[in-house]
Amino acid sequence: MITGVDFIPIPVKDTARAVAFYRDVLGLKLERAHEDWAEFSLGDNTVGLVRPEAYGGSFQPLSFSAPAFHVDDVDKAMAELETKGVKAVKDDTGVCHMVHFKDTEGNALLLHNRYVPEEHHQV
Repeated sequence: MITGVDFIPIPVKDTARAVAFYRDVLGLKLERAHEDWAEFSLGDNTVGLVRPEAYGGSFQPLSFSAPAFHVDDVDKAMAELETKGVKAVKDDTGVCHMVHFKDTEGNALLLHNRYVPEEHHQV
């Protein structure tokens, strides 16, 4: 039934402030934006910043590292975030390197790089 992911919604309080962070700090490509919604291209996916109040919801930041953005070099990406004033914490699970941080809206985000091939995972 489900064949893919069309977009990844991320709740925001201030769309303009969040757009600046995702565009200028994370380097995502802004496709379109208005007061209550903004879309960024990310490979074959879209990241959608949404102001929940505009659609009958209430703002609540994501409290657990979602989404997990892929990077080729976690250390380099973390260093770049830190030069832009973002506080980040590195983690290593034995399968992947990760960097935990928050956006301007308080959403928990994650930079991620898997260094153990999928076929070596045990379930």
